[in-house]
Amino acid sequence: MDFTLVYKKNTANEAELYEHLLLCDKYFFPELSSRVDLHGYSRKLVSKAVKFEAWQDHQLVGLVAAYVNAPDKHTAFVTNVSVLPTFVGRGIAKELIQQCIDYVQAQQYKKLVLEVSDGNQPAIRLYRKVGFSDMSEMDGHITMHLSLV
Repeated sequence: MDFTLVYKKNTANEAELYEHLLLCDKYFFPELSSRVDLHGYSRKLVSKAVKFEAWQDHQLVGLVAAYVNAPDKHTAFVTNVSVLPTFVGRGIAKELIQQCIDYVQAQQYKKLVLEVSDGNQPAIRLYRKVGFSDMSEMDGHITMHLSLV
């Protein structure tokens, strides 16, 4: 499949985010919809998160969203990493995570944190590859962090 991706920041609207999350839902461990209301989560991402996006034509194919709003600029939190299944394995998540890291570092934050299911080995390998370390494990989830100082 030939594809041209365009990387953007903060352009997806609530409906585009919802559609993307719905298409990726069953690939989360456990399914994202079992943990959050996708409509409400999409709305929250629009209003509170910095979104790093990969687009093909008019479809959002990759998304990394982070909360970069701590007043003390100590810790930013990656709340979502998702790529449409047909685009997995093309380096999209890695590129979007790197854009997020660069942005958070430029905002002078000290640490970037994320949480991942301990059963999601491909994601864990990716996060370790870009520099995240395991911080703690509880209830089937691993909290990982990346020091930015």
